[in-house]
Amino acid sequence: MAHLKRIAMPKNWPVKKKEKTFVIRPRGPYKFKDSIPLLIILRDILKLGNSSKEIKKITKSGEILINNRIIKDIKFTIGLFDKISIPKLGKYFELVIKNKKLCLEEIKKEDCTRKLSKVMGKRILKKNKMQINLFGGINLILEDKKNKEIKVGDNLILNLEKKSIEKILSVKKGSKCMIIGGKNTGKVGKIIEIEEGRKKRVMIENKEGKIKVFKRNIWVIE
Repeated sequence: MAHLKRIAMPKNWPVKKKEKTFVIRPRGPYKFKDSIPLLIILRDILKLGNSSKEIKKITKSGEILINNRIIKDIKFTIGLFDKISIPKLGKYFELVIKNKKLCLEEIKKEDCTRKLSKVMGKRILKKNKMQINLFGGINLILEDKKNKEIKVGDNLILNLEKKSIEKILSVKKGSKCMIIGGKNTGKVGKIIEIEEGRKKRVMIENKEGKIKVFKRNIWVIE
């Protein structure tokens, strides 16, 4: 199907459900609930055009970059902490969560060379190499022994130009993190306790108090 009924679209999309019947059906490396189509970002959030036809003309000209890659497909999914560059306008953005909604935050041009991503899985390969599977389907093959300290659930700061890991952000006491799932989505705080065992929950503290969440629902950001 080319389109999706608005009533069925994720609640975190910043689009009114009753304004129209249909919304574009996204395609790309992310799940619906974890991302937003490029068309909605350019037309409904940034107001760069009034129709999908106008937005398609912009993307076909190669004016839109996602994580330093030219993207021409208006259905392409943009995920959490992806970087959107529009050099012709001198505008640069990052997709973040605020008030449980996916939204854009304007950033500096130099910030588009780095991206935060979460480690979803890893496995040992032949010749003592390791494959790291990241949020959004990105896979890295590592040889450096230091990088083998990376654990599932950690976050990585990636250098998009060098295609390398700049920093490992581990899930540990004192780490600053963002909640990306559940009723506290979008809240930020510091980890003060990590539970062991099957449920794997962490306690986070911020100015509002203490929040207990599942480890899978946090991203370490500092």
